[in-house]
Amino acid sequence: MEPSLLSIFPPVVVLALGYLTRNIWLSLLTGIIVGAAIATNFSPVETGELAVFKIWQNLELKNFFSLSRFWESWNSFICIFLFVLGIIVTLIRHSGGAYAYGNVIRRYIKDQKSTETSSLLLSILIFMDDYFSSLTVGSVMRPLTDAQKIPRAKLAFLVDSMAAPLAIMCPFSSWVAAIIGFLRENGVSSLPQEKTLILASPFSTYLSIIPFIVYSFIIITSSFYIVRRRISFGLMGQYEHIAKTTGNLQGGRTDFESYPHDPHEKNKEKASLLDFIVPIVVLVISVIGGLLFSGEATIFCGTRSCFQALQYSNAAIALFTGGIVALLFCTLFLIVRRKVEWSEIPSLYWEGITLMAPAIIILLLAWTLGDLLRNNLLTGQYLANLMVGSVSLTMLPLMFFIAACTISFSIGSSWGSAAIMFPIAIPLIISFLHLETPTTLEQIPILLPVLGAVLSGCVAGDHISPISDTTVMSATSTGTPHMDHVRTQMTYAVPMILGTGFAFFVAGLLNTYSLVIVCLSSLSTGILLSLLFLFLLDRFQSKKFS
Repeated sequence: MEPSLLSIFPPVVVLALGYLTRNIWLSLLTGIIVGAAIATNFSPVETGELAVFKIWQNLELKNFFSLSRFWESWNSFICIFLFVLGIIVTLIRHSGGAYAYGNVIRRYIKDQKSTETSSLLLSILIFMDDYFSSLTVGSVMRPLTDAQKIPRAKLAFLVDSMAAPLAIMCPFSSWVAAIIGFLRENGVSSLPQEKTLILASPFSTYLSIIPFIVYSFIIITSSFYIVRRRISFGLMGQYEHIAKTTGNLQGGRTDFESYPHDPHEKNKEKASLLDFIVPIVVLVISVIGGLLFSGEATIFCGTRSCFQALQYSNAAIALFTGGIVALLFCTLFLIVRRKVEWSEIPSLYWEGITLMAPAIIILLLAWTLGDLLRNNLLTGQYLANLMVGSVSLTMLPLMFFIAACTISFSIGSSWGSAAIMFPIAIPLIISFLHLETPTTLEQIPILLPVLGAVLSGCVAGDHISPISDTTVMSATSTGTPHMDHVRTQMTYAVPMILGTGFAFFVAGLLNTYSLVIVCLSSLSTGILLSLLFLFLLDRFQSKKFS
């Protein structure tokens, strides 16, 4: 179908139902049915067929059970890693490892500030993949934040705010391969070929874009500011006040059965920190090994160096292979140490699987809705065409940030949004400047701020989208009701998005100056304005909760 106003109706339905019912399963399923109905011109039979087909397609079981297409799986690998993580978390807690870790870390964590800071620092240590960070940090830190009466929604915000913003700036993360691919597919090449629009190395171009991914710098800086200055306002402030005064960590809710569930810890009396550290370290090492394996590193009989392999790695394969290896090791390790009996394995595995099952259902529905929006309703193209029209050169960074943010929020996919925006941004700027191709980066300096705006918008929109996979994972790993996480996160994210938008407005105004001046001016302005917004909101609203 042609992109039309109807294409934005499904995400609007999801948002409205999500806020009214706080039932994300119902909201997503309704959005899928509405989207399928629009795509099939409201034919009842075809609507049902398309909805079922899309759900089955996104489950990817055909790939998973095919020898020739097994390694092409993505969604099924992510689902399996979620199951594996749930099992590992269950095993660690059952062994008493989590109890021992809590005892040790409590000697150094004296208050909420130090606990929340520890969460941010742990995210920095495992920043190579946003999925891995979202799932692991929440699971590890949840018992510690619970002990300090920090609401689950606050931990979910801290986890989600550090995952993708850090990963997108990591030169050896899965993000790099995606961004390099977007650049190469849209005419950025070091070789003068027929389709080359810009003569430049895609990887070096990515490195040049990093200083202009303003939202990442702002959200990371602001997260530390919120923690260290004890910023508390809006809906998040209410949740913190309730947790402090009543001990209820779910904003006063009693109708939510928190997951992950707390497994029985039978080994508290002989708990050892080794039972916590070894499985986590093995999991991290295994995932990094998975990144190298999927990127065909020489140590796995491939053709690329370790650095190159990390650039070309596949996050899904890395999480799948790394998770399986870590699970096998963790199981054998705890059995050898007599913290787990062979007879307990089936029940513990099943407990870990049921722990993550609700999140996987949400994730599958979110993937399905995003697929419909991207490939059937063309929601992204409609919004891009609507928002990026005839504007002045100075407004391009701001306009592309708004467009990318809106699209990413609507379809719940930062990569999908980037795939939509890059083919628009690069040719549009070259046409704007009336340049002959192939050209060079030196001739189009505004390209870097514009592409930085695109990537910033993709991360920002994905950060607050209720159908984003990292949003789902962060809520899951911290045991937060999904829509509670979305609603409380927006409380803090909106001021940072406004600060980022103003930063790109400044970047557009200064586009005739050197890139160093543009970068420093826009970045410093955006950070300071975001911190000012947070300070003022805290000053004007925090008295309610004192």
